[in-house]
Amino acid sequence: MRTQIIAKAQELQLDVGIVHAEVMDGYMEKVRERIKRVPSSKAGYAFIRPLGETAPGTKSVIVVASQISHYTLPEGSDTHIGKNYLIDYRVGESVESKTRRQFGGFLESLRLKVSTNVMGYRWAAQAAGLGIIRRNNFFCGEQGTYYNLMAWAVDAELEEYIHKRDIPPCPTNCDRCVKACPTGTLSAAYTMNISECVSRLTTSAGSALGPDDPRNAKIGKWIYGCDACTDCCPHNAKKWQGGVDYPGLAEITQHLEPLAILRLSYEDIATILMPRFFYLQINDLWKWKVNALNVLANTWSDKYADAVRASLSDSDERVRAKAEWVLNAHGAGK
Repeated sequence: MRTQIIAKAQELQLDVGIVHAEVMDGYMEKVRERIKRVPSSKAGYAFIRPLGETAPGTKSVIVVASQISHYTLPEGSDTHIGKNYLIDYRVGESVESKTRRQFGGFLESLRLKVSTNVMGYRWAAQAAGLGIIRRNNFFCGEQGTYYNLMAWAVDAELEEYIHKRDIPPCPTNCDRCVKACPTGTLSAAYTMNISECVSRLTTSAGSALGPDDPRNAKIGKWIYGCDACTDCCPHNAKKWQGGVDYPGLAEITQHLEPLAILRLSYEDIATILMPRFFYLQINDLWKWKVNALNVLANTWSDKYADAVRASLSDSDERVRAKAEWVLNAHGAGK
């Protein structure tokens, strides 16, 4: 069965590895270490569960790493939206999306009990030798950190399939990612407070930074996600090649600018943005506008004033409050 799985992955041009389920115990240990280093992060990691709970009966984990750096990023979009959210195999009809569905279907055809409810994709990929986890906590392969990862838990005890790749580790004296982190969530190498991460702050449902929150300015231009700790990494230098259009991305690019987001109705946000950026669902679409207003506050120009004033009439009080704060902060009140 192992031979069949590897052959199918190679047929689909998937970079695959296989590890035993016990390997994932190491992931949970790292989570506990991180909480011990930063106790205030405990609540942020409460959602993480061991493999035995998320996928009972698992004996092996099959993990795949797909490069994304061959896709073209629409000009300017990656200054507001994180690259891994722009190029995300979980949405759209990319080659990667299709091949992963085919591979998952193949695993099920082997009469395996298959689950994608695996936490710790990065840990599994590193254990399989597909790459390493860098000091910024991101998985890094031969093309830097520009990968989408996927894993399947199965109930068969497969022989491991481990790669040996010559990927240089982070220099012990390098702290570029720590210094680049806007909110200081990366307080040390391999250490972070997930609740303070800009990606988490901008994509988590249910809350957003209100007026006068001291983190507003630190978020800078980010509306959804953040690439600060990966953009500065020397191992990513010149790794993004581009050249291939990602299906459906060009059609929505015009809507990803902060002013454009303010002008969208909530119905439009649900139709245009929510299918691709699914962390914010129907009850949290107001957060797109709050995040966009924050970017306008951080990059203020008088040409933004009319659009921000229009947001004073928004149906959501959180958007109205943010708009009023932006206008008052820049002396452009009602």
